[in-house]
Amino acid sequence: FSTSTEFKISVNTISAEDITLDAFSTSNPAFTLCIVILGIAGLALIFGGRLDKLRSNGQSLEHFWAKYNENFHLRFTDRSVGNFLKRLRWGLRSKHPWLAVIFHMPGDFMNTVKRAIILVALLFNSMAVLMLLRGQAQSIPFLSGSSSAMIVAVIFSFPTPTFAIRVFMRPIPSHLHIKGDVFQKQQGFFAGCFACFAALILEE
Repeated sequence: FSTSTEFKISVNTISAEDITLDAFSTSNPAFTLCIVILGIAGLALIFGGRLDKLRSNGQSLEHFWAKYNENFHLRFTDRSVGNFLKRLRWGLRSKHPWLAVIFHMPGDFMNTVKRAIILVALLFNSMAVLMLLRGQAQSIPFLSGSSSAMIVAVIFSFPTPTFAIRVFMRPIPSHLHIKGDVFQKQQGFFAGCFACFAALILEE
């Protein structure tokens, strides 16, 4: 924490002098990384549908939601190594930003193409935020410089991936809906708030 009451958000600007042919050369690591990301995303868009069809084994979307409910109920059952491993496996296959692109559950409405688009949005969003804030000092009242920079980065990073996920999100079928889903969302929200609060408290 800090005793400063100054509020200041600073970002880098892009001028005409910054746009040169060197920026679009393969000798530029950032440009090369963009080409690689777009190439991998292009392959996912081309072959994603075929891959999902091969992995689905005829399983329907309803089968996926049944599995979703089964894993959700594990949160309230007796703790055991078996249940922990099942939830861990489900979490990696449904929520991991990289692994879930290929290894998501068969029949998942969030298929390979959608997950690849979201992942590309996350990557380019992170790169854009980094370019905007790199080398700039942020100041929020009563917070140190690093804490201020963290909060500003989160605010700048939040809209794009959230919008991308909302576009592809689908509601749970009414006959498969579990009321506990609301509790799960609230629990995730409070867990995120606690993590941010703990980071501020434990900062040196």
